[in-house]
Amino acid sequence: MAAAAQVPFALAPALLDNNVIDYSTAAGVKLYGKATEPLKDLYDGNEADLGLFLQQVKTRAEVFGWNHVLAVPPDLANPDETLDLIQHYGELTLEQVRAFAETYVNNQSRAAQDDAQLYQCLRKSLTKEAETNIVLFQEDYTIGERTCGLALLKVIVREAYVDTNATILHIREQLNSLDMHIVKLGYDIEKFNSKVKTYQRGLAARGAITSDLLSNLFKAYKAVSDSEFVDYIKYQETKYDDGETITPERLMHLALNKYKMRVEKGLWNAPTGDQEKIIALEAQLEKLIKARGKQQPGTGKSGTKGKTKAKQQNKGKPYVKPAWMLVAPQPGEPTKKTVDSKTYWWCTNHKSWCRHSTDKCKGRNIKQPQQRLQANEGAQQNEAEPTLQLSQALAHLAEAESDEE
Repeated sequence: MAAAAQVPFALAPALLDNNVIDYSTAAGVKLYGKATEPLKDLYDGNEADLGLFLQQVKTRAEVFGWNHVLAVPPDLANPDETLDLIQHYGELTLEQVRAFAETYVNNQSRAAQDDAQLYQCLRKSLTKEAETNIVLFQEDYTIGERTCGLALLKVIVREAYVDTNATILHIREQLNSLDMHIVKLGYDIEKFNSKVKTYQRGLAARGAITSDLLSNLFKAYKAVSDSEFVDYIKYQETKYDDGETITPERLMHLALNKYKMRVEKGLWNAPTGDQEKIIALEAQLEKLIKARGKQQPGTGKSGTKGKTKAKQQNKGKPYVKPAWMLVAPQPGEPTKKTVDSKTYWWCTNHKSWCRHSTDKCKGRNIKQPQQRLQANEGAQQNEAEPTLQLSQALAHLAEAESDEE
Protein backbone atom coordinates (compact mmCIF):
# COMPACT_ATOMS: atom_id res chain seq x y z
CA MET A 1 0.00 0.00 0.00
CA ALA A 2 1.49 3.32 -1.06
CA ALA A 3 2.17 5.87 1.66
CA ALA A 4 -0.15 8.86 1.74
CA ALA A 5 1.31 11.95 0.13
CA GLN A 6 2.44 14.50 2.69
CA VAL A 7 0.54 17.81 2.49
CA PRO A 8 1.67 21.20 3.76
CA PHE A 9 0.19 21.94 7.19
CA ALA A 10 -1.32 25.26 8.24
CA LEU A 11 -4.02 26.38 10.65
CA ALA A 12 -5.64 28.48 7.90
CA PRO A 13 -5.18 28.69 4.10
CA ALA A 14 -3.61 32.15 4.26
CA LEU A 15 -0.92 30.82 6.61
CA LEU A 16 0.47 28.21 4.19
CA ASP A 17 3.28 30.55 3.17
CA ASN A 18 4.38 34.18 3.13
CA ASN A 19 4.49 34.45 -0.64
CA VAL A 20 2.68 37.16 -2.57
CA ILE A 21 -0.97 36.22 -3.14
CA ASP A 22 -1.98 35.84 -6.78
CA TYR A 23 -5.18 37.88 -7.03
CA SER A 24 -5.63 36.84 -10.65
CA THR A 25 -6.78 33.42 -9.48
CA ALA A 26 -10.21 32.49 -8.11
CA ALA A 27 -8.57 31.33 -4.88
CA GLY A 28 -6.79 34.68 -4.48
CA VAL A 29 -9.98 36.67 -5.09
CA LYS A 30 -11.92 34.49 -2.63
CA LEU A 31 -9.26 34.90 0.04
CA TYR A 32 -9.28 38.69 -0.40
CA GLY A 33 -13.06 38.80 -0.13
CA LYS A 34 -13.09 36.82 3.11
CA ALA A 35 -10.20 38.77 4.64
CA THR A 36 -11.81 42.15 4.01
CA GLU A 37 -15.31 41.31 5.26
CA PRO A 38 -16.58 43.52 8.12
CA LEU A 39 -15.95 42.24 11.62
CA LYS A 40 -18.83 40.61 13.48
CA ASP A 41 -19.72 43.83 15.34
CA LEU A 42 -19.36 47.30 13.82
CA TYR A 43 -17.27 49.59 16.01
CA ASP A 44 -18.73 52.95 17.05
CA GLY A 45 -15.46 54.49 18.23
CA ASN A 46 -16.26 54.43 21.96
CA GLU A 47 -13.65 53.30 24.47
CA ALA A 48 -16.17 51.05 26.23
CA ASP A 49 -16.27 48.75 23.18
CA LEU A 50 -12.61 49.07 22.23
CA GLY A 51 -11.62 45.78 23.89
CA LEU A 52 -14.19 43.80 21.90
CA PHE A 53 -13.20 45.54 18.67
CA LEU A 54 -9.50 44.77 19.15
CA GLN A 55 -10.26 41.17 20.06
CA GLN A 56 -12.15 40.73 16.79
CA VAL A 57 -9.30 42.33 14.85
CA LYS A 58 -6.87 39.95 16.57
CA THR A 59 -8.97 36.93 15.59
CA ARG A 60 -9.13 38.06 11.94
CA ALA A 61 -5.38 38.70 11.94
CA GLU A 62 -4.64 35.18 13.21
CA VAL A 63 -6.73 33.59 10.43
CA PHE A 64 -5.36 35.67 7.56
CA GLY A 65 -1.74 36.01 8.66
CA TRP A 66 -1.57 39.73 9.51
CA ASN A 67 0.40 39.20 12.73
CA HIS A 68 3.74 40.00 11.08
CA VAL A 69 2.34 43.39 10.10
CA LEU A 70 0.96 44.08 13.57
CA ALA A 71 4.34 43.29 15.20
CA VAL A 72 5.84 46.79 15.31
CA PRO A 73 9.48 47.41 16.32
CA PRO A 74 9.62 50.60 18.45
CA ASP A 75 13.15 51.11 17.13
CA LEU A 76 13.84 50.16 13.49
CA ALA A 77 17.48 49.70 14.42
CA ASN A 78 16.36 46.64 16.42
CA PRO A 79 13.78 45.02 14.10
CA ASP A 80 13.65 41.77 16.10
CA GLU A 81 12.32 43.54 19.22
CA THR A 82 8.65 44.12 18.49
CA LEU A 83 5.40 44.98 20.24
CA ASP A 84 1.98 43.75 19.14
CA LEU A 85 -0.01 46.88 18.30
CA ILE A 86 -3.26 45.27 19.45
CA GLN A 87 -1.96 44.47 22.93
CA HIS A 88 0.46 47.38 23.38
CA TYR A 89 -1.27 50.21 21.52
CA GLY A 90 -0.58 52.60 24.39
CA GLU A 91 3.19 52.02 24.21
CA LEU A 92 3.57 52.68 20.49
CA THR A 93 3.33 56.17 19.01
CA LEU A 94 1.83 56.96 15.62
CA GLU A 95 5.30 58.00 14.46
CA GLN A 96 6.73 54.57 15.35
CA VAL A 97 3.83 52.82 13.59
CA ARG A 98 4.21 54.92 10.44
CA ALA A 99 7.99 54.45 10.40
CA PHE A 100 7.55 50.67 10.38
CA ALA A 101 4.76 50.79 7.76
CA GLU A 102 6.98 52.85 5.45
CA THR A 103 9.35 49.87 5.17
CA TYR A 104 6.77 47.78 3.29
CA VAL A 105 3.55 49.62 2.38
CA ASN A 106 4.73 50.86 -1.03
CA ASN A 107 6.52 47.62 -1.95
CA GLN A 108 5.20 44.69 -3.96
CA SER A 109 5.25 42.35 -0.96
CA ARG A 110 3.01 40.08 1.08
CA ALA A 111 3.24 42.58 3.93
CA ALA A 112 1.80 45.30 1.66
CA GLN A 113 -1.05 42.97 0.65
CA ASP A 114 -1.83 42.03 4.25
CA ASP A 115 -1.76 45.68 5.30
CA ALA A 116 -4.20 46.52 2.49
CA GLN A 117 -6.52 43.72 3.65
CA LEU A 118 -6.34 45.08 7.19
CA TYR A 119 -7.22 48.57 5.95
CA GLN A 120 -10.31 47.43 4.03
CA CYS A 121 -11.48 45.27 6.93
CA LEU A 122 -11.16 48.16 9.38
CA ARG A 123 -12.96 50.69 7.17
CA LYS A 124 -15.87 48.30 6.62
CA SER A 125 -16.09 47.58 10.36
CA LEU A 126 -16.73 51.19 11.45
CA THR A 127 -20.16 52.69 11.97
CA LYS A 128 -21.02 55.72 9.86
CA GLU A 129 -20.45 58.05 12.84
CA ALA A 130 -17.06 56.50 13.66
CA GLU A 131 -15.90 56.62 10.04
CA THR A 132 -16.95 60.27 9.75
CA ASN A 133 -14.70 61.07 12.69
CA ILE A 134 -11.75 58.97 11.50
CA VAL A 135 -11.75 60.43 7.96
CA LEU A 136 -10.75 63.77 9.50
CA PHE A 137 -7.35 62.23 10.22
CA GLN A 138 -6.75 60.70 6.78
CA GLU A 139 -3.28 62.24 6.53
CA ASP A 140 -2.23 60.28 9.63
CA TYR A 141 -2.93 56.92 7.98
CA THR A 142 -1.82 57.77 4.43
CA ILE A 143 1.78 57.03 3.47
CA GLY A 144 2.81 58.39 0.13
CA GLU A 145 -0.01 57.53 -2.23
CA ARG A 146 -1.37 54.63 -0.20
CA THR A 147 -3.63 54.30 2.75
CA CYS A 148 -2.15 52.16 5.52
CA GLY A 149 -4.13 49.62 7.58
CA LEU A 150 -1.60 49.57 10.41
CA ALA A 151 -1.63 53.35 10.80
CA LEU A 152 -5.43 53.39 10.51
CA LEU A 153 -5.70 50.95 13.42
CA LYS A 154 -3.48 53.20 15.53
CA VAL A 155 -5.61 56.26 14.69
CA ILE A 156 -8.85 54.43 15.52
CA VAL A 157 -7.47 53.43 18.90
CA ARG A 158 -6.00 56.87 19.52
CA GLU A 159 -9.36 58.55 18.96
CA ALA A 160 -11.11 56.08 21.25
CA TYR A 161 -9.14 56.86 24.40
CA VAL A 162 -7.03 59.53 26.04
CA ASP A 163 -3.54 58.20 26.63
CA THR A 164 -2.18 60.20 29.56
CA ASN A 165 -0.86 59.56 33.04
CA ALA A 166 -4.21 60.81 34.31
CA THR A 167 -5.88 57.95 32.40
CA ILE A 168 -3.71 55.36 34.14
CA LEU A 169 -4.46 56.97 37.50
CA HIS A 170 -8.19 56.93 36.67
CA ILE A 171 -8.10 53.22 35.81
CA ARG A 172 -6.32 52.43 39.08
CA GLU A 173 -8.90 54.45 41.00
CA GLN A 174 -11.65 52.44 39.32
CA LEU A 175 -9.95 49.20 40.32
CA ASN A 176 -9.74 50.45 43.90
CA SER A 177 -13.50 51.07 43.86
CA LEU A 178 -14.62 47.68 42.56
CA ASP A 179 -16.91 47.16 45.57
CA MET A 180 -18.91 50.20 44.41
CA HIS A 181 -18.98 49.07 40.77
CA ILE A 182 -20.37 45.64 41.65
CA VAL A 183 -23.31 47.28 43.44
CA LYS A 184 -24.00 49.59 40.48
CA LEU A 185 -24.03 46.54 38.18
CA GLY A 186 -26.72 44.91 40.31
CA TYR A 187 -24.31 42.20 41.52
CA ASP A 188 -24.11 40.73 38.00
CA ILE A 189 -20.81 38.86 38.27
CA GLU A 190 -20.50 38.30 34.52
CA LYS A 191 -20.79 42.02 33.73
CA PHE A 192 -18.55 42.88 36.67
CA ASN A 193 -15.77 40.49 35.56
CA SER A 194 -15.95 41.89 32.03
CA LYS A 195 -15.49 45.42 33.40
CA VAL A 196 -12.48 44.32 35.47
CA LYS A 197 -10.87 42.72 32.40
CA THR A 198 -11.42 45.94 30.46
CA TYR A 199 -9.55 47.86 33.14
CA GLN A 200 -6.76 45.25 33.08
CA ARG A 201 -6.39 45.56 29.32
CA GLY A 202 -6.38 49.33 29.62
CA LEU A 203 -3.43 49.22 32.02
CA ALA A 204 -1.55 46.57 30.03
CA ALA A 205 -1.94 48.53 26.80
CA ARG A 206 -0.31 51.51 28.51
CA GLY A 207 2.53 49.42 29.96
CA ALA A 208 1.15 49.66 33.51
CA ILE A 209 0.09 47.05 36.07
CA THR A 210 -1.82 46.86 39.35
CA SER A 211 -0.53 44.99 42.39
CA ASP A 212 -3.64 44.98 44.58
CA LEU A 213 -6.26 43.61 42.20
CA LEU A 214 -6.78 40.41 44.18
CA SER A 215 -7.58 42.21 47.43
CA ASN A 216 -9.93 44.56 45.57
CA LEU A 217 -11.72 41.58 44.03
CA PHE A 218 -12.19 39.91 47.43
CA LYS A 219 -13.57 43.17 48.79
CA ALA A 220 -15.97 43.59 45.88
CA TYR A 221 -17.28 40.02 45.90
CA LYS A 222 -17.94 40.23 49.64
CA ALA A 223 -20.18 43.26 48.97
CA VAL A 224 -22.59 41.08 46.97
CA SER A 225 -26.11 40.69 48.37
CA ASP A 226 -26.23 36.88 47.96
CA SER A 227 -25.17 35.50 51.37
CA GLU A 228 -24.14 32.03 50.16
CA PHE A 229 -21.99 33.56 47.42
CA VAL A 230 -20.30 35.78 50.01
CA ASP A 231 -19.65 32.75 52.25
CA TYR A 232 -18.04 31.00 49.27
CA ILE A 233 -15.76 33.98 48.60
CA LYS A 234 -14.80 34.16 52.29
CA TYR A 235 -13.88 30.48 52.11
CA GLN A 236 -11.61 31.18 49.12
CA GLU A 237 -10.06 34.12 50.97
CA THR A 238 -9.37 31.91 54.00
CA LYS A 239 -7.59 29.39 51.78
CA TYR A 240 -5.54 32.21 50.27
CA ASP A 241 -4.64 33.52 53.74
CA ASP A 242 -3.54 29.98 54.66
CA GLY A 243 -1.05 29.95 51.81
CA GLU A 244 -2.96 28.57 48.82
CA THR A 245 -2.04 30.27 45.55
CA ILE A 246 -4.88 32.08 43.83
CA THR A 247 -4.62 34.62 41.03
CA PRO A 248 -7.13 37.37 40.19
CA GLU A 249 -8.04 35.42 37.04
CA ARG A 250 -8.65 32.25 39.05
CA LEU A 251 -10.79 34.08 41.60
CA MET A 252 -12.88 35.69 38.84
CA HIS A 253 -13.36 32.26 37.25
CA LEU A 254 -14.49 30.71 40.54
CA ALA A 255 -16.83 33.61 41.30
CA LEU A 256 -18.41 33.47 37.84
CA ASN A 257 -18.99 29.70 38.09
CA LYS A 258 -20.61 30.07 41.50
CA TYR A 259 -22.79 32.92 40.22
CA LYS A 260 -23.95 31.01 37.13
CA MET A 261 -24.70 27.88 39.15
CA ARG A 262 -26.88 29.77 41.63
CA VAL A 263 -28.64 31.71 38.87
CA GLU A 264 -29.42 28.50 36.96
CA LYS A 265 -30.89 26.92 40.09
CA GLY A 266 -32.94 30.03 40.85
CA LEU A 267 -31.08 30.57 44.11
CA TRP A 268 -29.31 33.84 43.34
CA ASN A 269 -30.33 36.45 45.90
CA ALA A 270 -33.02 34.11 47.21
CA PRO A 271 -34.02 35.24 50.72
CA THR A 272 -32.55 33.39 53.69
CA GLY A 273 -34.77 31.83 56.34
CA ASP A 274 -34.65 34.97 58.46
CA GLN A 275 -35.31 37.19 55.46
CA GLU A 276 -38.31 35.07 54.48
CA LYS A 277 -39.71 35.57 57.98
CA ILE A 278 -39.20 39.32 57.68
CA ILE A 279 -40.92 39.41 54.29
CA ALA A 280 -43.87 37.42 55.63
CA LEU A 281 -44.16 39.61 58.71
CA GLU A 282 -43.94 42.79 56.63
CA ALA A 283 -46.72 41.51 54.40
CA GLN A 284 -48.93 40.77 57.43
CA LEU A 285 -48.11 44.14 58.94
CA GLU A 286 -48.98 46.07 55.78
CA LYS A 287 -52.18 44.06 55.43
CA LEU A 288 -53.27 44.98 58.97
CA ILE A 289 -52.33 48.62 58.47
CA LYS A 290 -54.41 48.82 55.28
CA ALA A 291 -57.32 47.05 56.96
CA ARG A 292 -57.28 49.50 59.89
CA GLY A 293 -57.10 52.42 57.46
CA LYS A 294 -60.22 51.27 55.62
CA GLN A 295 -62.22 50.30 58.74
CA GLN A 296 -61.99 53.11 61.27
CA PRO A 297 -63.65 52.45 64.69
CA GLY A 298 -67.16 53.87 65.19
CA THR A 299 -68.08 54.33 61.53
CA GLY A 300 -67.85 50.95 59.82
CA LYS A 301 -66.00 52.77 57.02
CA SER A 302 -63.28 55.28 56.47
CA GLY A 303 -64.66 58.68 57.42
CA THR A 304 -64.48 61.84 59.48
CA LYS A 305 -66.25 60.38 62.53
CA GLY A 306 -63.76 57.55 62.88
CA LYS A 307 -60.78 59.82 62.38
CA THR A 308 -62.11 62.32 64.95
CA LYS A 309 -62.69 59.58 67.52
CA ALA A 310 -59.20 58.19 66.94
CA LYS A 311 -57.69 61.64 67.43
CA GLN A 312 -59.66 62.15 70.67
CA GLN A 313 -58.52 58.78 72.00
CA ASN A 314 -54.87 59.56 71.20
CA LYS A 315 -54.98 63.17 72.44
CA GLY A 316 -52.18 63.82 74.88
CA LYS A 317 -50.39 60.56 74.10
CA PRO A 318 -46.85 60.70 72.60
CA TYR A 319 -46.60 59.53 68.98
CA VAL A 320 -45.24 56.02 68.69
CA LYS A 321 -43.82 54.97 65.34
CA PRO A 322 -45.02 51.61 64.02
CA ALA A 323 -42.32 48.96 64.21
CA TRP A 324 -42.00 48.59 60.43
CA MET A 325 -40.80 52.18 60.18
CA LEU A 326 -37.58 51.27 61.99
CA VAL A 327 -36.77 48.22 59.87
CA ALA A 328 -33.93 49.26 57.55
CA PRO A 329 -33.95 47.96 53.97
CA GLN A 330 -31.53 45.12 53.28
CA PRO A 331 -28.53 45.79 50.98
CA GLY A 332 -29.77 46.06 47.42
CA GLU A 333 -33.41 46.56 48.44
CA PRO A 334 -35.35 49.73 47.43
CA THR A 335 -35.16 52.71 49.76
CA LYS A 336 -38.64 53.82 48.72
CA LYS A 337 -41.96 52.07 49.25
CA THR A 338 -45.68 52.67 49.54
CA VAL A 339 -47.68 51.82 52.67
CA ASP A 340 -51.40 52.53 52.99
CA SER A 341 -51.32 54.61 49.76
CA LYS A 342 -48.53 56.80 51.17
CA THR A 343 -44.95 56.98 49.88
CA TYR A 344 -42.07 56.54 52.33
CA TRP A 345 -38.29 56.81 51.96
CA TRP A 346 -35.61 55.34 54.21
CA CYS A 347 -33.96 58.36 55.83
CA THR A 348 -30.42 57.59 57.01
CA ASN A 349 -30.55 60.63 59.32
CA HIS A 350 -33.67 59.51 61.18
CA LYS A 351 -32.82 55.81 60.77
CA SER A 352 -36.47 55.38 59.87
CA TRP A 353 -38.96 55.23 57.01
CA CYS A 354 -40.12 58.82 56.59
CA ARG A 355 -42.23 60.90 54.22
CA HIS A 356 -39.02 62.50 52.94
CA SER A 357 -35.81 61.16 51.42
CA THR A 358 -32.38 61.62 53.02
CA ASP A 359 -31.35 64.37 50.60
CA LYS A 360 -34.46 66.38 51.55
CA CYS A 361 -34.21 65.72 55.29
CA LYS A 362 -34.37 68.88 57.42
CA GLY A 363 -33.11 67.12 60.54
CA ARG A 364 -36.23 67.68 62.65
CA ASN A 365 -36.94 65.50 65.69
CA ILE A 366 -33.88 63.32 65.18
CA LYS A 367 -33.51 61.19 68.28
CA GLN A 368 -30.61 59.12 69.47
CA PRO A 369 -31.10 55.34 69.37
CA GLN A 370 -31.88 55.17 73.10
CA GLN A 371 -34.49 57.93 72.81
CA ARG A 372 -36.18 56.12 69.95
CA LEU A 373 -36.35 52.95 72.01
CA GLN A 374 -37.99 54.79 74.92
CA ALA A 375 -40.39 56.65 72.64
CA ASN A 376 -41.63 53.37 71.23
CA GLU A 377 -42.15 51.93 74.74
CA GLY A 378 -39.54 49.24 74.28
CA ALA A 379 -41.26 47.76 71.22
CA GLN A 380 -38.23 48.28 69.00
CA GLN A 381 -35.37 46.57 70.80
CA ASN A 382 -32.64 46.89 68.19
CA GLU A 383 -32.47 47.81 64.51
CA ALA A 384 -30.50 44.61 63.96
CA GLU A 385 -33.54 42.58 65.07
CA PRO A 386 -36.16 43.32 62.37
CA THR A 387 -37.98 40.02 62.88
CA LEU A 388 -38.56 40.78 66.58
CA GLN A 389 -39.65 44.34 65.78
CA LEU A 390 -42.17 43.21 63.21
CA SER A 391 -43.50 40.48 65.44
CA GLN A 392 -44.05 42.98 68.26
CA ALA A 393 -45.74 45.41 65.90
CA LEU A 394 -48.10 42.70 64.70
CA ALA A 395 -48.90 41.78 68.30
CA HIS A 396 -49.68 45.42 69.15
CA LEU A 397 -51.94 45.78 66.14
CA ALA A 398 -53.72 42.53 66.87
CA GLU A 399 -54.22 43.65 70.48
CA ALA A 400 -55.68 46.94 69.30
CA GLU A 401 -58.03 45.10 66.93
CA SER A 402 -59.16 42.93 69.81
CA ASP A 403 -59.83 45.93 72.07
CA GLU A 404 -61.96 47.66 69.43
CA GLU A 405 -64.21 44.69 68.69
